[in-house]
Amino acid sequence: MKRFQRDGCKLIDAVKDPFSKGTSEKAKLAVLRAQANALISEVRSFRPRQVVLIKVTVYDALYEPLRQVGIPVVNARLPFPGSGRQNEFYKDFLKCCTEGKIALPAR
Repeated sequence: MKRFQRDGCKLIDAVKDPFSKGTSEKAKLAVLRAQANALISEVRSFRPRQVVLIKVTVYDALYEPLRQVGIPVVNARLPFPGSGRQNEFYKDFLKCCTEGKIALPAR
């Protein structure tokens, strides 16, 4: 995590309280959309070069609101790298990098 931060990257949660097990996707989308303005304010406070949304539900709820206010959000629906989807996340993330959608910090 320290290297991640040294490289100028930040990881923030789209919602501050985790969803209860069994929360429907529809309910998650509604909560995410309701909290979009607070997230936009938080993201604007550190003026990112780009924002990568991780988790398809997060992308579906927040890509357009972020894009519409001029936040440089990456247009990629990445799965959450948990619950056995780590390889899928890695493959999709790497593809975004090689296609130039995600710019990694220079070494």
